[in-house]
Amino acid sequence: MPEETKPLRGGRKLPEGIRSKYELVVAAAKEAERLNDLYRHRGDALPEKVTMLALKRIEKGLSKVVYEEPERQGDEQQRKETTFFFGS
Repeated sequence: MPEETKPLRGGRKLPEGIRSKYELVVAAAKEAERLNDLYRHRGDALPEKVTMLALKRIEKGLSKVVYEEPERQGDEQQRKETTFFFGS
């Protein structure tokens, strides 16, 4: 059973599907990079800091974190976890 994590600042809880604070930071960094590229490609100005925008999108469920199941190879199970982001 996973350990209970401490609440985030302001008493907020981790978004659904996020298993740790570290995972939230990694997800936000990847989403921020994606958003930054998107806004640069469009030539638009960011409405706020890209990291805060990414965190808000993850909290609202607009950017999902999905885990790929490990592949089986014979009797051994390959230990590989991949994170995918699908933003709108």
